[in-house]
Amino acid sequence: MRHDENKINISGSRPGRKISWPVSRLAVVIMSIISILAAISFIPVSRQFVVADEQTGKILYSTAVEPGCEFCMKYIHSVNKSPVEDIFEILDDNSIMLKKTIFRSFGAGVPYELEDGQVLDVGDDRMKIDNIDREIDSYLLRIGTIAEHTLYINGQEIRMDSLASPQRTVRLEVRSVPVTFFLRGITNERK
Repeated sequence: MRHDENKINISGSRPGRKISWPVSRLAVVIMSIISILAAISFIPVSRQFVVADEQTGKILYSTAVEPGCEFCMKYIHSVNKSPVEDIFEILDDNSIMLKKTIFRSFGAGVPYELEDGQVLDVGDDRMKIDNIDREIDSYLLRIGTIAEHTLYINGQEIRMDSLASPQRTVRLEVRSVPVTFFLRGITNERK
């Protein structure tokens, strides 16, 4: 039997039976391209700010971000019933840094002692603690029933109770997302 360079012999289920299939160079090139594209599809191509349900892991909201991007969480304080704004910055390593907090009055749960490097700025209608610089990997938030938690990011205003029901816990974090997430429609950026 002559062996042809362009054929592959595959043994069948019965001994001694051989099936020959022609193999073209084009098929090899196509399979190589498909393999390379499959590998590339898992390389992170986008940095996404994600809000996910902590219990189920379901992504409730996402938007593209870059290091240095800031976002704000505004809410009504549960004890003194005054508005609070926490301002965060996204860092190079996808962690989040609490930069400052703005509030209207002191009370339970509101910082009253400054740590090293922090600065208190007292205005007529608000107080601001700057240079908090507390780094976290992610931000867990239990959506309040009266807190009116509202996220401000990339020019968007998102009421958290529109993403998940009150008393649910959500995780806010930054993820490096591969192109396959976009192909599968996992991100749901709001416009």
